[in-house]
Amino acid sequence: MIASVNGHGYHFHIRRHPDAGRPELLFLHGFTGSAESFGHVFDDLSKDFTIIVPDLPGHGKTGINDSGRFHFDRVVEDVSGMVDALGLKDPVVIGYSMGARLGLGAIVRYPGRFRAAVLEGVSAGISDDAERQARLDSDAGTARSIRQDFERFCIQWDGKDVFKSGRQIPEKLAKKMMGIRKNNIPEHLALALENYGTGTMPPLQSLVNGIECPVLLVCGSEDAKFRQIGAQLNKTIPKSTLAIMPGCGHRVHLEDADAYLHRVKIFLNQLTD
Repeated sequence: MIASVNGHGYHFHIRRHPDAGRPELLFLHGFTGSAESFGHVFDDLSKDFTIIVPDLPGHGKTGINDSGRFHFDRVVEDVSGMVDALGLKDPVVIGYSMGARLGLGAIVRYPGRFRAAVLEGVSAGISDDAERQARLDSDAGTARSIRQDFERFCIQWDGKDVFKSGRQIPEKLAKKMMGIRKNNIPEHLALALENYGTGTMPPLQSLVNGIECPVLLVCGSEDAKFRQIGAQLNKTIPKSTLAIMPGCGHRVHLEDADAYLHRVKIFLNQLTD
């Protein structure tokens, strides 16, 4: 379905659960993904929860342009706006990587909108000016690669250092993720990166201690960079829990879906106990 959020049309995949007393789960996918990226965990979770997944701007069937409307804080505002646009009553935001950054932004900027958050491979932004500029330059190079040779970019994306892990994504699932990536529109992906990539994100480190809702931070034991970030956030977010998943890298929900589901369901069930 398509719903207008703050005047922009978002494409959503929705699976409704008949028990209105259970929290709704609003999933936010990572860069190069789409609403289908979490599909392999939906059959399990939809037995107990309503699932809502948007295609984020520039991904899947949700468009983007270069008007300046899609900067990080505005997309975060849209994430918050989805609660009203879809009539959600008690949502939990669940994000991966790019989606986790947006989810973190939403619970920082809009307290009370979400009952809880699950943030996998999350970053609170880059506080150092020089490092943030270096990331902007790097993202600009990636955007050029997307525009110049999208097929090559899609193949090389999985080889990035951040994705190195001792666990292999199951072959069938890896092929599905590649298909999702290739189904995106190259220019839209490039614009998404330029508009709300990591380098454009306002640093939130000084604000996370004001987060009021429970937060589950998920990272892989082999994802050294994001394991360190997760540990730092765990110290500063008051009601946070850090789950380090053995043997996994950055993409825990793909590398070990069963372990990911088990840990997420424990967290969700604690919310309703």
